[in-house]
Amino acid sequence: MERVIPHEISHLLLGSLVAAPPYWLDEGLATNNEGISSPTGEAILAAAALNDQLIPLKQLCYAFPEDPQQAALAYAQSQSVVVFIRERYGREGLQKLIQAFSQVRDCELGVQEALGLNLTALEAQWQSSLPQRRNLLSILAANGGWLVLWLISLAITLLLIQWIPWPWRSA
Repeated sequence: MERVIPHEISHLLLGSLVAAPPYWLDEGLATNNEGISSPTGEAILAAAALNDQLIPLKQLCYAFPEDPQQAALAYAQSQSVVVFIRERYGREGLQKLIQAFSQVRDCELGVQEALGLNLTALEAQWQSSLPQRRNLLSILAANGGWLVLWLISLAITLLLIQWIPWPWRSA
């Protein structure tokens, strides 16, 4: 009840202001207003981000997936996007979104009017705020100096092992 009541009240409040809000905004606000973070949702979101399996925000404008696992990801993503908007654009950003969607039903246009960027740009900003999987090239680029130093020390060690006369090795 502690989660369900605030969630549903959020739907009622937003519904009284906006006839057809984007699903990601409606469910993101409602899930965020539950007041209790979901470790399961956070894990689902993190796994999807690491595996490049996030659902495009445009797909979450007018419906959520029917598949239970994809629906859980849609809820987690929506909450994360709403939190991102609040942190990046403040409460005013969320208020502008609600106001824009009270006049416009188009998901892309509402975001453009409220935040001054298109839905794809908002999604890119949000995704860049998520912890990302570091691929091998980014690891090498970030640690290239240390890797070169390690390889040189490894080569020197291997050369020394070859030149040192070991008693058990025949000459």
